[in-house]
Amino acid sequence: RDAEPTARAFAQQLWERVPHQMPQERPARLAEQQALALQQKNRSYTLLEDSDDEETGKAARSSKRHHPSQGPEGKQRKRHKHLRQRKEEEEDKDSDERPSGEDTERIPEEESEDEWDRSERERLQDLEERDAFAERVKRKDKEKTRNILERSDKKAYEEAQKRLKMVEEDKKFMIPELRKKSRWEYLAKRE
Repeated sequence: RDAEPTARAFAQQLWERVPHQMPQERPARLAEQQALALQQKNRSYTLLEDSDDEETGKAARSSKRHHPSQGPEGKQRKRHKHLRQRKEEEEDKDSDERPSGEDTERIPEEESEDEWDRSERERLQDLEERDAFAERVKRKDKEKTRNILERSDKKAYEEAQKRLKMVEEDKKFMIPELRKKSRWEYLAKRE
């Protein structure tokens, strides 16, 4: 029994010295925590308004702080703000025409629509040019291929003509030679 407490103390010391594996989080749980952190971080970001002039940007920021743009009052403020921006632009251009609030709301839509139409037209033109270019390349390749075939056909025809001439010339010389040889063999067998 005296050995047991010393043995237990020794075992306890030994157990404390041995490195133990830390509890690990599951990879799915870790990924979920990262996704939640990312979502929370994304929620903390807000959109900034783009303004042409710093003064209008400051005015917009100050009006946002004091008056949130929600509900019908916010829409009227936005419309008023657009009118104010439009008036400042017109004063810069020194024009006499002053569009109404409805016109100022339509103009950006028309510009964006015109921009969309222009980009669509450019895209279609690019497609047509690409198709025309591909057609030209195909046509050129076809012409080159035809020329190569025509040249090879001409060469083959010329070679065939040469062979025919050579065969005819060989026949002219070979027939008398064959006759002589045949005659000698006949005479040799006869003797």
